[in-house]
Amino acid sequence: MKNLVLTVLLLFAVIPAFAQPLPCSSFSGIPVPYIPDPTLNNVGVAHTMQNGQPIIVINPNVVGPLPEYVRQFWYAHECAHHALHPMQNSEVNADCYAIKAIRNIGIISNPQQIGVLLNYISTLPGNIMTGHLPGPARAQNLYACFATP
Repeated sequence: MKNLVLTVLLLFAVIPAFAQPLPCSSFSGIPVPYIPDPTLNNVGVAHTMQNGQPIIVINPNVVGPLPEYVRQFWYAHECAHHALHPMQNSEVNADCYAIKAIRNIGIISNPQQIGVLLNYISTLPGNIMTGHLPGPARAQNLYACFATP
């Protein structure tokens, strides 16, 4: 048990090196914590624990090297999976929610930032099983979402 507590404390020590993620609440108003996991084989994932607590697991090794506004995009994307109405929860809608959220609070605003984010997204593979669009289509969708209110 001591080892588990120490491991969790060490994992939390990784995130403060970066700006903290924006607060996240589920569709039903439950606060959603971010939990770092450097062993995660992904940038992040939204889960619900057996007790019903929504959580977001983030790989600090993946998000760490990214520019702050790209990191915040991923935090907002994973948050969207909890914040969107369950009938609206999809990868495309989570992307749109995320880019609008970081745009609306001023995290991303200038064309250079948008270009970097969209170029990065365009290199990602799609996955029909998870609903992720192929990178170029995903970037195009994000640009369209960014440009709409």
